[in-house]
Amino acid sequence: RGRRGREWFSPTGVGLYFSSVLRGMRPKLVTLMAGVAVVDGIRTATQLPVELRWPNDIVLPSQLRNGREKRTAKLGGILTETSRVGELANAIVVGIGINIGQIDYPLPLRLRASSLEAETGHSVNSASVFVESLVALAHWREVMAGSEINQIFTRWYELSPTSHGTVVTWNRQGNHQQGITDGLDTDGALLVRCGHRVERLVSGEFEWCESSF
Repeated sequence: RGRRGREWFSPTGVGLYFSSVLRGMRPKLVTLMAGVAVVDGIRTATQLPVELRWPNDIVLPSQLRNGREKRTAKLGGILTETSRVGELANAIVVGIGINIGQIDYPLPLRLRASSLEAETGHSVNSASVFVESLVALAHWREVMAGSEINQIFTRWYELSPTSHGTVVTWNRQGNHQQGITDGLDTDGALLVRCGHRVERLVSGEFEWCESSF
């Protein structure tokens, strides 16, 4: 399943799904850390230049799609949930879903989703993607455990160019809002500049525009 309990469309045998249980981590930054790890793992396993799109999407931007339809394609996602014992966070479960095999998506998913095999043009070893993602996750978990948070933010920005200078739109209490992304705050919230003010987006529904300033 995806965010807010939505169904994740994937016929049997074409996707890679796994969960990792982490302890002793700061919940608000685990999604960012896991995103960096999974994208690093996919890049190592496939050489496909996938990127991150806040808060939890693994994508291939339109300009990197080798002559394919000029739209950003979503290839996977990350969902983190905190297990609690009373008031204390006992563990964080990081759920990861990656589209591996070619899929005949129904409308409207085919307008925004794709898979690693569709984008590389050849078969992809899901075991390799799995192992490389775990290797990267172990590495970045150690970086985070060592309080080297700036390294995670630096790498996240490298893998997420849309986090600066990209137009986004959203609705708040029925009012249409528009702004330009301006990075993250220290808790991982997306900052959006709207004229002379800066909005802090924690969650919610919004649209990414394909063009950037």
